Amino acid sequence: RISTALQPFYEACENPWMLEDCYGLTPLEVVLTQPDVVGVSRLTISASFAPEYVVTCAFTARDVHIEAVTGSMDARSALWFQWFRPELAPELEYEPPADAPALEIRRATMVVPLPEAPGPFRSWEVLLAATRVAPSCHNSALDGVGFSHELRAGDVRLVAGWSNPRRDTDPRQFALIGAYREVLEATRLVRHRRVL
Repeated sequence: RISTALQPFYEACENPWMLEDCYGLTPLEVVLTQPDVVGVSRLTISASFAPEYVVTCAFTARDVHIEAVTGSMDARSALWFQWFRPELAPELEYEPPADAPALEIRRATMVVPLPEAPGPFRSWEVLLAATRVAPSCHNSALDGVGFSHELRAGDVRLVAGWSNPRRDTDPRQFALIGAYREVLEATRLVRHRRVL
């Protein structure tokens, strides 16, 4: 019974659109259809004990449009409070806390001229080339940080997962993450030291 009751939660957590739904993110394929956009990228930062931080970049020939989004809690916790209400999962005999927090979403946007952007963001072609040589990597760590990176443009779709990348063994991934962190820091959204 408990396994059956928990199944919707597990399915929701595995859904590739979970973050889009929780944080109100525009799907990359939709961002790509906006006027003058030649390519889009998205980095999701998932650090232990912190909400996700999502940075979306839409490139034009002159500038990069950046949206950064985070929440007051991670998406899985938000889903937990959303799914596990007595009326939805009576089999669990679960009594949610009376003061279950609501997910508060914080969002910031900025437009950066390409010449003023961090190195890999100075043109779509530069970011695309840097991403092609930064495949998925995995390093073990206790309470680590994971990164999900995606690029889209026309027929191009690149996806990589970087788990606890290290400067010495994963320099290309580390350089891309550094550029995204620089942009994220400029938005002033970050409240969790582990993310930067």
